[in-house]
Amino acid sequence: MLSSAPAIPKIHPVFATQPQTLSTLAEGDLDVEYKDGAFSIDPAISQQQPQQHQHKPGQQPSSGQQTPQQPPAHGWTVRALYDFEGQPEFSELSFAAGDVLTVVKVGLAEGWSLAEKDGVRGLVPEAYITYIHDFSISPDSHGGHTQQTSTTSAYSSYSTATATASTNPRNSVFGKRQLNRFSWFVTTGVEEFLLTGGAPSNKESNAAKHDQGLSTDSTTHRLSSANDLYEKSPPNSGNSLRRQQHPLGLVSSVRSHSGEKILEDSEDEDEVTESDRHYIQSGPSWQEKAPLFKVRVHDPETRRKMVGMQEYTLFQVTSAFTQGVSVTVERRYSQFEWLYERLANKFGALILPPLPEKQYAGRFSEEFIERRRRALERFLNRLVRHPVLRYSDLLTHFLSCSDDGDWKRAEKKFDNDRITGTAFFQHVYHPEFNVNEDGDIDLVERFDAHCKGSERLMPFLTDATMAYKEGISDSQFRYKRFGLALLNLISTTKDGLENQTLNDQLAWCWRENCADCIRLTKAMQTTAETMQLMADVHQSHITDGCQPWQDTIRDNATPSSTYAPLVDMHTGTHKKLVEVFEKEQTMEEIDSETVKSRCDTVFNITLAEMDRAHDERVQDFQKGTKEFLDSQIAYHEKMLAHLKQARTVFEEPNYKKLSDTPRFRSKYEKDLEDQRYQSQKPSRPVSAASVASVSNMVGGVVDGVGFMNGLLKTKTRSSAGRSLMGFWS
Repeated sequence: MLSSAPAIPKIHPVFATQPQTLSTLAEGDLDVEYKDGAFSIDPAISQQQPQQHQHKPGQQPSSGQQTPQQPPAHGWTVRALYDFEGQPEFSELSFAAGDVLTVVKVGLAEGWSLAEKDGVRGLVPEAYITYIHDFSISPDSHGGHTQQTSTTSAYSSYSTATATASTNPRNSVFGKRQLNRFSWFVTTGVEEFLLTGGAPSNKESNAAKHDQGLSTDSTTHRLSSANDLYEKSPPNSGNSLRRQQHPLGLVSSVRSHSGEKILEDSEDEDEVTESDRHYIQSGPSWQEKAPLFKVRVHDPETRRKMVGMQEYTLFQVTSAFTQGVSVTVERRYSQFEWLYERLANKFGALILPPLPEKQYAGRFSEEFIERRRRALERFLNRLVRHPVLRYSDLLTHFLSCSDDGDWKRAEKKFDNDRITGTAFFQHVYHPEFNVNEDGDIDLVERFDAHCKGSERLMPFLTDATMAYKEGISDSQFRYKRFGLALLNLISTTKDGLENQTLNDQLAWCWRENCADCIRLTKAMQTTAETMQLMADVHQSHITDGCQPWQDTIRDNATPSSTYAPLVDMHTGTHKKLVEVFEKEQTMEEIDSETVKSRCDTVFNITLAEMDRAHDERVQDFQKGTKEFLDSQIAYHEKMLAHLKQARTVFEEPNYKKLSDTPRFRSKYEKDLEDQRYQSQKPSRPVSAASVASVSNMVGGVVDGVGFMNGLLKTKTRSSAGRSLMGFWS
């Protein structure tokens, strides 16, 4: 899902030098002037109605010339979708998401309009705002039919459905839009798909039909906004599948989120690649089109460029396929960001796994790099596990391209991708009657309740997992400290007679050539070294057992928040379907069936995603719990094996043979100086006489304090009494 603000338009009105760049009105009718670092509007001109250019019969507007409708004198009311911090030196207006602004001039340059907020005027990027009043009615220059003009929003710039002369767009199913423009039902393009199917507006549809000599009467007008069903079967499938198609045999003109045309009316459907066709089978569930494979992110390396001025971390990404085939490429974190943004733009209706967040401080430490490596590996494997994303051209390119030139050329290709946003819904094929007529709304409500309940309970498991991991870490420290303390006892050779605890044979004894003590010392050294090995087992268990389980919990900790877009898309579509049923008697049959058909497509997509969420949850916890138990078994078995090995040293004849060879110092003696494992300096033993003297001293102090307290009270009472007696005398 897209969550970041769109890019700022590159063409800025302040730097525009040609009049036609500052306004989309024709030939000198500029009512906005940029002077002395500010924009001003001529009041006389701004009160006039915007000029509508009339064309003679048979004459078409010249290419490249547009005639956008300008706001009325009081302006258009819009709402901000994102925070925008404008630059005063460029006369830009700052605002926060949710603020209400008034647009007073549209199209000063590509992507910029002039707006007013709290009496201050400035430039605003059009992609950051949405129009609160989505529809306006204006005369149709072609034949007097009612024409509906839709204002572009930041989330969708597809045309709205056709409104005929007998239909009020605000009261019709096609014209009624959700008030909450920030809901996932709106931002994912579901609403736009239900209302328009990605079809062109009336004006564009009429122009296309006029070019081909087609009628533009009211019946044809309605048909141009509707989609019939036709049967199509995917490879190796006998299921009857449904797809949205133009009833007149034309492929509808579809616009991307930037407003750029991506499918022409006459474009052949065969130009859409197989990777952009997605099939849903009975269930509903996504049909697998490519075999599953594994991805490893490994061998991170910090590199420098620009004579060491810039550092970055490079990861090796290896895709392991069947029959031993593997492909390895090098990727930076910025390329992972590129992949996520393109996937979110193309597959807005699908739930993408989260990308690890950026970090600026400490990003080259070994601990952080390892944590990011694991997170990136989980991110890629979760993408690969998705039946649709697995065969996408974007992911294939990311995992296979090893040439910088090919990468840059592919970037341009994907930037101009035509099948994005709402167009995704147009290329989903599914069987007839794959979903109940009500969209299985009861199943969705149970799914939502399950996710909310699980998210409420997951913090308990998260805290318990963290506490267990900390307990293992603490146990590791204690084993290591115990082993070093034991080793320190039999290894000290510091200067000074009081520190000489070893004889010349390095035995823990004051006698020379003591066989008993050389055996004891070597056996105790084995025990101390075993404690170090057990500490290493703890560390291995943290890395191989605790950390993967913690990652599993983290990936599934917020199911309600993660899958909220699916629930919102489905419930919003269900409300639109209920609205259709309520108004079905007053609707044209083609309009009613069109909306039902589109709702059915959305239901199939959301339920297929919920089915995938179910399967992934089962796989995650089944695999995670099994691996955690395996790591527990291995952890305890290794611990027991080390303990048994140390115990056998004390058994005969092993113990007796220890005196046959000299003792060698332990490799762990280098850790004896580590302050983390040093005990506090023991206090001097306290004798009974000292304790008695201290007790007497403390008792005397307490008695003295008690005596002084009583004395002060007595003197106070005496002074007060004398004062009172003196007063009365």
